[in-house]
Amino acid sequence: MRRNAEKIKKSANLFKPGHAFIVKAVDYNNEAGKQLIDMGITPDTLIYIDRAAPLGEPLVVKVGDYKVALRSKDLSALEVECADEVKPNMTKLAEAV
Repeated sequence: MRRNAEKIKKSANLFKPGHAFIVKAVDYNNEAGKQLIDMGITPDTLIYIDRAAPLGEPLVVKVGDYKVALRSKDLSALEVECADEVKPNMTKLAEAV
């Protein structure tokens, strides 16, 4: 699964509904990064951008078996790798990583 994944640096406009990512690193030096870790978004976690609010913010992000609403600027505290070949069938996501 990971062999075709493309390494991606932080980018706010990267996070669009329908895309899946594997978290590679979290910026521990800012408040957003610390909050993401508290929510369970840690390295090697698979996240799926489920949908966006009508004006584009916040984004609904599926992490494990729950969803959280996050702003793109908060997600920019992550370094991620594309995992779009993973389907959003959340019962299978835990097994995919």
